[in-house]
Amino acid sequence: MMFRQAFLCEEVGDLWWEPDHQIWKWLEGDVYVSMTRRENAIFCHFSAKHAALRKLRAATNEFVDLVFGLMPWCEVVMGSIELRSVAKVMEKCGFEHVVSHEHLKVYARFRK
Repeated sequence: MMFRQAFLCEEVGDLWWEPDHQIWKWLEGDVYVSMTRRENAIFCHFSAKHAALRKLRAATNEFVDLVFGLMPWCEVVMGSIELRSVAKVMEKCGFEHVVSHEHLKVYARFRK
Protein backbone atom coordinates (compact mmCIF):
# COMPACT_ATOMS: atom_id res chain seq x y z
CA MET A 1 0.00 0.00 0.00
CA MET A 2 1.42 3.33 -1.01
CA PHE A 3 -0.82 5.40 1.27
CA ARG A 4 -0.31 5.81 4.99
CA GLN A 5 -2.26 7.67 7.62
CA ALA A 6 -0.94 11.15 8.34
CA PHE A 7 -1.14 11.72 12.08
CA LEU A 8 1.57 14.26 12.69
CA CYS A 9 0.67 17.91 13.09
CA GLU A 10 3.56 19.03 10.87
CA GLU A 11 2.14 16.90 8.06
CA VAL A 12 -1.47 18.03 8.19
CA GLY A 13 -1.32 21.48 9.75
CA ASP A 14 -4.41 22.29 11.76
CA LEU A 15 -6.46 19.34 10.48
CA TRP A 16 -7.50 16.77 13.04
CA TRP A 17 -7.58 12.98 12.91
CA GLU A 18 -10.26 10.75 14.37
CA PRO A 19 -11.91 7.50 13.24
CA ASP A 20 -14.57 9.30 11.17
CA HIS A 21 -12.16 11.90 9.77
CA GLN A 22 -8.81 10.66 8.52
CA ILE A 23 -5.96 12.12 6.51
CA TRP A 24 -3.93 9.84 4.23
CA LYS A 25 -0.63 10.66 2.53
CA TRP A 26 0.57 9.02 -0.66
CA LEU A 27 4.17 7.89 -0.23
CA GLU A 28 5.22 8.58 -3.83
CA GLY A 29 4.62 12.33 -3.70
CA ASP A 30 2.84 15.20 -2.05
CA VAL A 31 -0.71 13.92 -2.43
CA TYR A 32 -3.04 14.01 0.58
CA VAL A 33 -6.57 12.71 0.89
CA SER A 34 -8.97 13.67 3.65
CA MET A 35 -11.75 11.16 4.29
CA THR A 36 -14.87 11.93 6.32
CA ARG A 37 -17.40 9.21 7.09
CA ARG A 38 -21.08 10.08 7.34
CA GLU A 39 -23.11 6.94 8.07
CA ASN A 40 -22.46 4.60 5.11
CA ALA A 41 -20.76 7.13 2.86
CA ILE A 42 -17.22 8.45 2.75
CA PHE A 43 -16.52 11.94 1.41
CA CYS A 44 -12.96 12.55 0.23
CA HIS A 45 -10.95 15.49 -0.98
CA PHE A 46 -7.67 15.16 -2.87
CA SER A 47 -4.95 17.76 -2.47
CA ALA A 48 -1.73 17.61 -4.49
CA LYS A 49 1.24 19.86 -5.00
CA HIS A 50 1.82 20.83 -8.61
CA ALA A 51 4.78 18.45 -9.06
CA ALA A 52 2.68 15.52 -7.82
CA LEU A 53 -0.05 16.08 -10.43
CA ARG A 54 2.00 14.09 -12.93
CA LYS A 55 1.46 11.03 -10.78
CA LEU A 56 -2.22 11.65 -10.06
CA ARG A 57 -3.27 8.61 -12.08
CA ALA A 58 -1.16 6.23 -9.98
CA ALA A 59 -2.25 7.91 -6.74
CA THR A 60 -5.92 7.70 -7.73
CA ASN A 61 -5.70 4.00 -8.63
CA GLU A 62 -3.96 3.19 -5.36
CA PHE A 63 -6.44 5.26 -3.38
CA VAL A 64 -9.42 3.41 -4.93
CA ASP A 65 -7.72 0.11 -4.06
CA LEU A 66 -7.29 1.39 -0.49
CA VAL A 67 -10.96 2.37 -0.21
CA PHE A 68 -12.23 -0.95 -1.57
CA GLY A 69 -9.79 -2.83 0.68
CA LEU A 70 -10.66 -0.94 3.88
CA MET A 71 -14.39 -0.79 3.25
CA PRO A 72 -15.75 -4.08 1.91
CA TRP A 73 -19.27 -2.63 1.96
CA CYS A 74 -18.29 0.10 -0.53
CA GLU A 75 -19.52 -0.64 -4.07
CA VAL A 76 -18.63 2.60 -5.88
CA VAL A 77 -16.20 5.51 -5.64
CA MET A 78 -17.55 8.71 -7.15
CA GLY A 79 -15.91 12.02 -7.89
CA SER A 80 -17.19 15.45 -8.82
CA ILE A 81 -14.68 17.04 -11.16
CA GLU A 82 -14.43 20.53 -12.53
CA LEU A 83 -11.18 20.51 -14.52
CA ARG A 84 -11.13 18.72 -17.89
CA SER A 85 -7.52 17.62 -17.36
CA VAL A 86 -8.49 15.84 -14.12
CA ALA A 87 -11.55 14.31 -15.81
CA LYS A 88 -9.23 12.77 -18.42
CA VAL A 89 -7.13 11.22 -15.66
CA MET A 90 -10.26 9.78 -14.03
CA GLU A 91 -11.34 8.23 -17.33
CA LYS A 92 -7.90 6.60 -17.67
CA CYS A 93 -8.36 5.21 -14.14
CA GLY A 94 -11.55 3.40 -15.12
CA PHE A 95 -14.06 5.98 -13.91
CA GLU A 96 -17.24 6.35 -15.96
CA HIS A 97 -18.97 9.65 -16.63
CA VAL A 98 -22.33 9.59 -14.82
CA VAL A 99 -23.84 13.05 -15.10
CA SER A 100 -22.96 16.66 -15.91
CA HIS A 101 -24.33 19.87 -14.51
CA GLU A 102 -23.08 23.21 -15.79
CA HIS A 103 -19.29 23.10 -15.30
CA LEU A 104 -19.23 20.03 -13.04
CA LYS A 105 -18.99 16.37 -14.10
CA VAL A 106 -19.58 13.36 -11.87
CA TYR A 107 -17.58 10.17 -12.44
CA ALA A 108 -17.93 6.73 -10.81
CA ARG A 109 -15.73 3.65 -10.52
CA PHE A 110 -17.50 0.47 -9.47
CA ARG A 111 -16.06 -2.45 -7.54
CA LYS A 112 -15.12 -5.28 -9.91
